[in-house]
Amino acid sequence: MRHHHRAPLALCGSLLLAAGCSNSNDPAPPRVSPDPGPGDPVPPEVAVGERLFREPRFAQFFAVNAGGDLNQALPTGDRAVDTIVVDGVEQVSPFADSTQSCASCHLSDQGVTLPGGGVRAWTDFARSAKTTERADGVRETARKVAPLVDLAHREDGTFHADGEYASLGAAIEGALLGRKLGWMANERDAAVANLAAVLRADDGTTANGLAYGGVPYSQLFDIDAVDVPTEYAMPDHLLFDFDAATDEELVDGVVAVIAEYLDAQELGRDSSGNPLGSPYDAFLAENALPRQPDAGESDLEYARRLATELDALTDPVFIDAGVVEFETHDQDYAFGALELEGLRTFLREPGAAGAVGNCVACHAPPRFTDDLFRNTGVTQAEYDAEHAVGAFFDMPIPSLAERGASPGIYLPASPTKPLAPEALRHRARGVYPDLADLGVWNVFANPLMPDAQAPVRAALEAAIGPDAATMTDDELLSRTIASFRTPSLRDLGHKGPFGHNGMLADLDAVLAHYVEYADLARMDLVRNADPALADVAITPADSAALVAFLRSLNEDLD
Repeated sequence: MRHHHRAPLALCGSLLLAAGCSNSNDPAPPRVSPDPGPGDPVPPEVAVGERLFREPRFAQFFAVNAGGDLNQALPTGDRAVDTIVVDGVEQVSPFADSTQSCASCHLSDQGVTLPGGGVRAWTDFARSAKTTERADGVRETARKVAPLVDLAHREDGTFHADGEYASLGAAIEGALLGRKLGWMANERDAAVANLAAVLRADDGTTANGLAYGGVPYSQLFDIDAVDVPTEYAMPDHLLFDFDAATDEELVDGVVAVIAEYLDAQELGRDSSGNPLGSPYDAFLAENALPRQPDAGESDLEYARRLATELDALTDPVFIDAGVVEFETHDQDYAFGALELEGLRTFLREPGAAGAVGNCVACHAPPRFTDDLFRNTGVTQAEYDAEHAVGAFFDMPIPSLAERGASPGIYLPASPTKPLAPEALRHRARGVYPDLADLGVWNVFANPLMPDAQAPVRAALEAAIGPDAATMTDDELLSRTIASFRTPSLRDLGHKGPFGHNGMLADLDAVLAHYVEYADLARMDLVRNADPALADVAITPADSAALVAFLRSLNEDLD
């Protein structure tokens, strides 16, 4: 059973009472904490999952420096977590003197006290995250850290920007046992052994353990354990015979509980499943507009129905500033005429009069993502900025056969090629014209990622259309160039900077990119551009309204 730890509307706080808290359709957002932290009341599996998410001892740096006592803090921490970049300024990290954990990249409230910081939607503040330096020379990730909010409402089988993982569990395991925590691609066995050793040796006395009741992991997971405090007593389906468990079974146990934790990190919804946390949601509710698709209706069909009803709305009721206040965003909680203009542009499709955002082609409400792979020109923008305008068009990209003949050069690192340079899953750099990030190109038809193939192909066929089903792998591979999963546009105020590589500093930069690259796409100057890009017909003058609308999708994460 999935647990939601959003406050029920029947328990609205005093702030909401001022706005009126009458029923499940009330537009006012709940003031809740999706990442409560130690001591706050949440389901036991969420609390234990949060502890595991913040556990620094699963990292490779800890494993090689811990010595004999796995409960003792290291004398020195990993340099990769000593500093953090906020608004382009490097400063002391909340994780300094420790080692990497899931939480050291996917922040929630840890950056609130940092200058220029604040709440995050399980991402960080920078274009890329640092990682433990190893023999491959990698010091930072190629991409921005992905936000992890609202994963419970993902229905497809593609996780990560390029679809590398076919499930949330696989993505969690890949992080725990992979390069993100410092483990090379050929060190899985060592990573498994370390994780299992930490669980078996844990006595609850580390700082992280004490923050969550000081209960040893052996008791938290053991189905026969007694006297486990109620707030950490997980349900039976997550428990097992701890003493008899193999190392791999311990890994599976950790993955399952972290998945429960992430599954609980949801944006606001009422008892009927309607989104309700943002000013946009409040506007829809106040005007009795549909807030989610009907049964059997696609998101795009729902968006078109919503657009029609908006066109018929002659006397809209706006959400005025000052009735409800944001707590974690520096903006008014409001939805007015400018936001409505932006919404109409956002939903407007080719052929309509006025500015055509065509954003709905990839970002249909209510989730504002189609979870498919699209190329909007961000890789090209990064590459051309490092080299010259038009350079990405001329960059040699290997065919399927050429890629397969030299996997150690062209494909991501693997157990047999742990030092692969990942040249085509890399940031562009001026003196290296062979470096670029081609996104799902690295995953599709990659025999070293078998589990990802079916869901990735399905997503590609859904994005490209019926013709994709008859394409050969080589033909389809060329259609994957520089394509990445469509991100959700909800709560962008807790997620920037933007783009898979974080190169777009703010929403103004995002809109400027679309204005420029839509024009280029119409001139066939964007390599492998998504067809929807050329149908974006907005000008810089339209950006203010679109930015206002996008900001109205923000909601509080306390």
